[in-house]
Amino acid sequence: MKRYQFWFLILLLTILTACDGILSEDENDHLERNVVNSLKGVKLISEDILDGRDESTFTEETYLLNSNRRMLLRFEKIRDEVGSVVIDNTTRMFMILKLTDGQNLEDYFGKIEICPLLKNWMMLATWNYAHPFAGKKGKWGNPGGDFNFSECIGINEENSKIDSNEAYFDISDWFIHNIQSGRSNFGWVVISEEDITIIGDNNAAHSPRVVWREIF
Repeated sequence: MKRYQFWFLILLLTILTACDGILSEDENDHLERNVVNSLKGVKLISEDILDGRDESTFTEETYLLNSNRRMLLRFEKIRDEVGSVVIDNTTRMFMILKLTDGQNLEDYFGKIEICPLLKNWMMLATWNYAHPFAGKKGKWGNPGGDFNFSECIGINEENSKIDSNEAYFDISDWFIHNIQSGRSNFGWVVISEEDITIIGDNNAAHSPRVVWREIF
């Protein structure tokens, strides 16, 4: 009986080892190493919406953006979620925004950007206020969010997925300088001068997200 148990264990270990090799190979072939979903840190701000409690500004399936409508994004737990990832010439960190069907992603190359925010904000944020507390201290320095245009990042055309309308933005440098270095992380603002509709945080499969992936 013990002899049969011994050979059974050997067989089981052989199968598990083979499966582990298969899983490891699949994992290496799979480009998306780690995904962080932003389900609670998405907020629309608009010149036309003064009340930060307006229900159309959060937990929506889609958000229409243009010159007077922007989207704030926050990934507060990104450091905890991705761990000590390595970023180099072949492995990068991307933010992904998915456009709704009927739009052509290539039409927006050079027209939509994400910009690191310079001021902390709350889900009650509006076009004029990062948060409604502390009087004037709660106001944005500039209506529509505080950021430097020189730090804005456009669509990474090479790695974006045209067929599925997924726009990739390479945020590797920001991740290294702000997250891995423990500096401020106030999130991002998405800006576009033209009308564009982005899948929102009420769509778990395609909400704004961050992915660490290999590039070739």
